[in-house]
Amino acid sequence: GDWYEGDFRDGVRHGKGTYSFVDGDRYEGGWRKGQKHGEGVYTWRDGSKFSGSWSQNKQDGDGCYEWSNTMRYSGKWKPPPALPVSERGPPHMRSAVSPGGKRSSEHRIYTNIPVKEL
Repeated sequence: GDWYEGDFRDGVRHGKGTYSFVDGDRYEGGWRKGQKHGEGVYTWRDGSKFSGSWSQNKQDGDGCYEWSNTMRYSGKWKPPPALPVSERGPPHMRSAVSPGGKRSSEHRIYTNIPVKEL
């Protein structure tokens, strides 16, 4: 199954640590009250990765997303509005979830949109 190695406070992940998912995804970095927070790197099983700032489990602030095909975006990120999406997978490949909780593999949505600076 999934495993975590790192700091805890009051029984939850807090401080620095590494969380490895059974499917091959991995997050290494800061934790606060059980959520990804501060600086960290999330690597998906396909080799894509995001390294940068996190707040409450979401990419937030400066960061760099590198797709497995060597394309990359570096800049500011902001959390998306609340959307019914899967929590797993690269931001560009997360599946929509219907109100009944069923995933739709037919529709892909962007959940973390880079902020364009003018």
